[in-house]
Amino acid sequence: MRPTDILDKSEKGHEEIRTRKHKLAGKARMLLLLVDGQHPAFVLREQAEKMKLPADTLDTLISGGFIELRRAAASATAAPQSPGAEERSASADRFAHYTGARRLMTESIFSALGLKGFLFTLKIEKTANMDDLRGLIPEYERLMTRALGAEGASLFVKRLYELADA
Repeated sequence: MRPTDILDKSEKGHEEIRTRKHKLAGKARMLLLLVDGQHPAFVLREQAEKMKLPADTLDTLISGGFIELRRAAASATAAPQSPGAEERSASADRFAHYTGARRLMTESIFSALGLKGFLFTLKIEKTANMDDLRGLIPEYERLMTRALGAEGASLFVKRLYELADA
């Protein structure tokens, strides 16, 4: 694998996040949460290092089938858009970023805190838009810092801001 390869969760990785069926170790599971199909392998290795994970954690996730190389886009030429399609596309992108940020928050709090994070996950579930979710980021950062330390928590907070500002 090249350092610039873009990695994404496989179906097995998504299943592990949803069900914990494969009983992946806690911090390795936290790294799996950060895999989003947009960041290259070298960034994920740096994040694993900041979380004080063993150097081979990313390789373990790959060999275990939790992560795979991301598929390339199918077409290089864009089809002409109908009137209003750009606005619908922007709206769909905002919704996708909101749901992605919400999912990341919920899954990472649950992975880091278990049932201790239940009340916070209820606050996340009550959000209706990205602005509501942004309002929870300071509390999220405090809880994650308590569980992972400042450096580990900063990885998740940074990813949330990337989703919130995109």
